[in-house]
Amino acid sequence: MDKDTQKPIENADVFIDQTSVGTSTDASGLFELDTKGLQQQVIINAFGYKSRVFSVMDFKSSVTVNLESESEELQEVVVDASLFSRKELLKTFRYFFLGNSVNGKKAVIENEDDLVLYYDREKSELICESAKPIRVHNKNLGYHILFYLKEARISFKGKTINPAFYRESAIFGFTSFTDLSKKPSQFKKNRHNTFQASANPFWLAFLDNTLRENSYYFYINRVLFDLDEYFKITEEGMDYKVELIKNPVTSDLRGNEVPAAFNVTHIDRKEQKSLFYVLAAEFRINRNGFLMNPQNILYGGYFADLKMADMLPVDYQP
Repeated sequence: MDKDTQKPIENADVFIDQTSVGTSTDASGLFELDTKGLQQQVIINAFGYKSRVFSVMDFKSSVTVNLESESEELQEVVVDASLFSRKELLKTFRYFFLGNSVNGKKAVIENEDDLVLYYDREKSELICESAKPIRVHNKNLGYHILFYLKEARISFKGKTINPAFYRESAIFGFTSFTDLSKKPSQFKKNRHNTFQASANPFWLAFLDNTLRENSYYFYINRVLFDLDEYFKITEEGMDYKVELIKNPVTSDLRGNEVPAAFNVTHIDRKEQKSLFYVLAAEFRINRNGFLMNPQNILYGGYFADLKMADMLPVDYQP
């Protein structure tokens, strides 16, 4: 319902974040959603309104949801239109959003005209905004993706947008998948290969405490360690809660104590070195190795290079 007029909102998107489970409201503003035992957030989004985020538990009975109109207020930034053309900005955004893998090279953003791209010269950042969801056709994995962008900032070392000189990227939002398979076997191999090349097998071995048996080196400052020294893993419903017992540290050149990263290397794929920082006191992983709150983990290296076109819905069954 519209919060102000109390009139029903038709064609609002209702979906479980990062999954292929979703629907839309009818002319009366009504919808039904099968949660299928999933525990992720439920997102309700309509053009011109602020998104609402709910827990699956909020929909155990009939509820009325009011959406508030969204005013378009853009943050003031120092923009230099002469530095880079829109074509150049778009090419760089594709690289960091879709990725440069086989999946990324075959994926297409269908509504690039809806993207507002600009370069903040003071911060050396490429910024992307979009009032409408970004529509992605992932041809290699057979998904149509709607990405409801909340923030996209890609910062560089100097006034450049060359990926070789990027500092860090932060792209946040909500994701809805639609399976385009006409038969179960159509994209099975590509999806399986993508899953095996993702961070999921690592997290599954992490949950089972079988990292070494699965040929993973997991280390801090080049030293292997025991999981229970830093993590406490508890099974909760369909997910696992992982609590950080203590933060790893190292010393800088002046001898000051600074945060250290957790490092991951697979014995058979040593070129795919990854690292990550835990940004919260806890995070959750589902039974298939998907992070339920990926914003709590900051990846670097190979895992960070896996972008939107390398994503599978969390209800994917390997």
